[in-house]
Amino acid sequence: MKFLAKLFLTFFYVNNLYPQSQFRDSSIYIYPFVKYLFCTGDYLRTSNELQRLIEMNQTSVNEDTLNFLLGKSFQKLEQYEKSDEYFSKFYNSPSPLKGFAIREYIKNQFLNKNDFYFYKLFSNAENYEWMEYFYTLKIAAKLRALSDSEIEKDLMNVRDISRQLFLAQHIAKMRLIEKKDPVTAGILSAIIPGSGKIYTEKYSDGIVSFLLTGIFGFLAYDNFSAGHKFRGWLFSGIGSFLYAGNIYGSIMSAKIFNSEKNDKYRNDLFDGLSKNNFFIDEIIFCP
Repeated sequence: MKFLAKLFLTFFYVNNLYPQSQFRDSSIYIYPFVKYLFCTGDYLRTSNELQRLIEMNQTSVNEDTLNFLLGKSFQKLEQYEKSDEYFSKFYNSPSPLKGFAIREYIKNQFLNKNDFYFYKLFSNAENYEWMEYFYTLKIAAKLRALSDSEIEKDLMNVRDISRQLFLAQHIAKMRLIEKKDPVTAGILSAIIPGSGKIYTEKYSDGIVSFLLTGIFGFLAYDNFSAGHKFRGWLFSGIGSFLYAGNIYGSIMSAKIFNSEKNDKYRNDLFDGLSKNNFFIDEIIFCP
């Protein structure tokens, strides 16, 4: 009876568990699953399975392809430094993916807002392929920083008409971003409480500041006139606090206004880069 039980268990293992183990540990089966994960946006599991494939050291899948997909997966996960590790493997490689990998490496510096290193890479940009792509991102990095230093000179290196028009439009938009002067907002509110906030288009806040400051100012005057010094000083103190807060709030309101306008511009710029396929992946891994 024990012999039959052992025979049955051996048969079950050979016919069920072993093939599953083969499936789990064979790159022939894992790589299609990895591509499926990548194409469905499951980049965390993609990176885990790709690292396992590399550790298995099987030759059925090209290692350059695995490194490139790992770089893309970590890029999608916004782990840019980790992504750089895999794309940088191509710098001294004869791989046909080298040009694509260098482009993605540059893209990482842009996405990670590593502008100092981004510009440093461009000091030797003539050695790179994909120059249209690189100059587009170089100009976009300047626009994101709200800088137009030598931007027209860089724009001359962009030959594609659609890219030229897109970048020229955003250069014009950057120069026309509406701004509010914090000093002006503070002075206005010092003269007429709440007017600084109205200047920064916070109309309801401006009206509230005007009414509150006016009410407590009137109460202070009325109580002093009636000889109620304690209440007069009390309302004076509250009114002074509101008056000072109204000036400070107006200055901050101008700064917030400018920050919101800048952020909206940057978001529109990034959305435009994506919408116009300036971030398009030339290598198609997904059907």
